[in-house]
Amino acid sequence: MRSQQLFTASSSRRRRTWGQAGFNLIEVSLAIAICSIGLIALMGLLPTGTEASRRAGDDTLATSLASDILHWRRISPYTNSTYLPMGSPPLNTRATVQMYNDSMGNFAVDEYNNPNPFFSGNYFLTTYSVIDHPMYPGVLDVARLVVTIEWPALSTNRTKRVFVSDYARWQ
Repeated sequence: MRSQQLFTASSSRRRRTWGQAGFNLIEVSLAIAICSIGLIALMGLLPTGTEASRRAGDDTLATSLASDILHWRRISPYTNSTYLPMGSPPLNTRATVQMYNDSMGNFAVDEYNNPNPFFSGNYFLTTYSVIDHPMYPGVLDVARLVVTIEWPALSTNRTKRVFVSDYARWQ
């Protein structure tokens, strides 16, 4: 009798929990639908993130290129032209030079007008302008250097960054 009571109690316990164990088809379908909606939303953000990463990389390259030009200008004597950009005007001459650079600062064409065969990315249009300083117009011992970087250079829809630095001649 006692064993029969145990068997009856355990089977009734089993019956009560049997209907509550696991998931039914509606719950599983709902979970899959929610997960798929989340994955679709994440996949929609992937192109935006990739584009933002590319733009940030291009901004960094443009800043690096302008920084190199400004540093070359700082180490060159005031009345001499600089190497980068090659043949650029000295600071006591008001002039503008344009050139095309790759992402490493190399010129897009060499001195014989041959394109750079080792680079296949976007080129940067670099404009180097020596202008009068607005506070000292006409004074040749003070100059303002404006470096403008635009990319992609061969596109009509370009991104543009302008970098400005002031220079003075010390005796």
